[in-house]
Amino acid sequence: MAYSKPFDIAVIGAGATKLSVVALDLENAEEACAVGKRMAETTGRTVTVRNAEGEVLGIFPGANEN
Repeated sequence: MAYSKPFDIAVIGAGATKLSVVALDLENAEEACAVGKRMAETTGRTVTVRNAEGEVLGIFPGANEN
């Protein structure tokens, strides 16, 4: 069954050669930013969290290897 309601939050992770988009149906921007931060820490990829209008709610850099 297709999901017809537009998503409230998009979490976008960018690596050197890949771009991933995860759509979450969250109304709380703080919770969405917390998820984005955890994803950046876990994957090492920069994560951008946007609302349904495309406005940036947060950018979380991935871990840098030294």
